[in-house]
Amino acid sequence: AILFLVANMAMGQMPGRGPLHGNDGPPKHGMFRFLDLTEEQQDKIAELRLDHLKKIETIKADLHKLDAEFDLLLIADTFDEGKIKSKISEINTVRAKMQLEKARHLAKVRTLLNEKQKVKFDQFILAKDGPGRKGPGKMGGKGMRCRMMPK
Repeated sequence: AILFLVANMAMGQMPGRGPLHGNDGPPKHGMFRFLDLTEEQQDKIAELRLDHLKKIETIKADLHKLDAEFDLLLIADTFDEGKIKSKISEINTVRAKMQLEKARHLAKVRTLLNEKQKVKFDQFILAKDGPGRKGPGKMGGKGMRCRMMPK
């Protein structure tokens, strides 16, 4: 667990790893590259993004803790289906919280756009293989895969 935290902290210090890969500058990733945003829109979206990331990081920390607890239940000497079901329910509740936060953030961003930008924004949201969406996990992620499997 400590190694994971240290690795995450180190990744956060790498260039190009800050909010929107521009640290504190205007949005530069995914759909934002294609929206032709004004400077004012960029600034407002950057503020929204920072607030969003703070909320998401807290939720992610909760999820990592629950995942670790789930893993311990999986390797326990005695299988306790009730505890496992309960932990799965907790994990799903936190994941739903994360999805709701994402939806709130995107709704706030969308209110800042003009009609032409909204069309592009909507197309990006609805696209299965849009710009920046590289794999099963979307947004460049690898999706779910077994942690024990080699790359």
